[in-house]
Amino acid sequence: MNIDKSTRKWIALMAFGLVLASFSLNNFNSLVSAYKSILAIFTPFIMGAAIAFIINTPMKSIESFIKSIAPHRNAPWIRTVSLILALLLIIVIIFFVFKTVIPELTNAIIGAANNLPKVINDVTAWANKVFDDSIDASWLQQVKTFLNQMSTDAVNWLNSSMSSLLQEGLSIIFSTFSSALNFIVAFAFSLFLLGDKEKHVAQAYKIINAFFKKSTADTILVFSYRANIAFSNFLTGQCLEAVIYGTLAFLLMNIFRFPYSTTISILVTFTALIPYFGGFIGTAIGAILIFTMSPFRSLTFIIMITILQQIEGNFIYPRVVGKSVGLPGIWVMSSVVIGGSISGLIGMLIAVPLASVFYTTFRDIVNYKLAKKDSSENSLDFPSYLKQSYINDLKIMIRNKENSILKKLTKL
Repeated sequence: MNIDKSTRKWIALMAFGLVLASFSLNNFNSLVSAYKSILAIFTPFIMGAAIAFIINTPMKSIESFIKSIAPHRNAPWIRTVSLILALLLIIVIIFFVFKTVIPELTNAIIGAANNLPKVINDVTAWANKVFDDSIDASWLQQVKTFLNQMSTDAVNWLNSSMSSLLQEGLSIIFSTFSSALNFIVAFAFSLFLLGDKEKHVAQAYKIINAFFKKSTADTILVFSYRANIAFSNFLTGQCLEAVIYGTLAFLLMNIFRFPYSTTISILVTFTALIPYFGGFIGTAIGAILIFTMSPFRSLTFIIMITILQQIEGNFIYPRVVGKSVGLPGIWVMSSVVIGGSISGLIGMLIAVPLASVFYTTFRDIVNYKLAKKDSSENSLDFPSYLKQSYINDLKIMIRNKENSILKKLTKL
């Protein structure tokens, strides 16, 4: 029986897949152990690439500004100064957060614990007044006693646990020497990447074109370009949205004289970096803190923040930064849930831009197949189609940025 070349190829691939699956199942634990060992070796370099990507976002803007005012646009000192200024900016932000949030949050928690008995008494008095005729007074007294006991236990636990928690925290810090070493290596690697990033990109471009045929190389490069734009837009857009959201929350909380305005505003700013669920997390933490001061004020805070989220998400953010990743809402929610279940907070942060890349690529594959079916000539080339689709998306993204309020303000 004669078997054509294509059929033999598929039979060989299926046989190889079966052998690989059988080997993986029989040696699953060994493969997992080997994977963890390899991951541990490359962790500093993966961290370094991530750090370089984060630093590169403000560095590009700083470098572009310096080039616009420098007499020589290609002077070698511009990259060094831009990198130093970007690092200083990030260090100042981190210092401000630790200097402001941690002491304020500690004081807020202690103050909330101290105010908890008063709140319980107020709630109990309100319940006595409202339900005096319909509820047995002894039942209310039992509830009051139970809540008072919970309040006392919470305060005692906080007072007794602060020193032990501090000691445990210090022991964890001193026991993470290997993690600190990994961070030092990662940071040094990120500086190495940023110092001559154009050269590294050119080398990667050469390697891809050397080891793959042109159509495959073009597909890999377009996928890489899409990933770079998706992650850059997501990082910039989320940071800007978080700052706008936190600033508006701070102003409204001070206008309406909510307690813990500075602490809660900074908290909601950083929780807003988490897509979709970040706003709910920040609102919940703020509501709990305010509840210990006044349950009614806590309710009004939730209403105010909910209205602010709707205004900021539907009106301000789209007009300030445009469509950052171009991902439908259901994809955003699904990607955040899946990413969080796999890798926690880090997974939630990288899931949205990663899902955006897969979404646009899958969209191009579907559109390509439909176009190929409708075409009278069966000569459509997928890499060329993918490249043209990427160019069209790029034009739409540039047009959205040109129409954004932020871009118009920078032109003034």
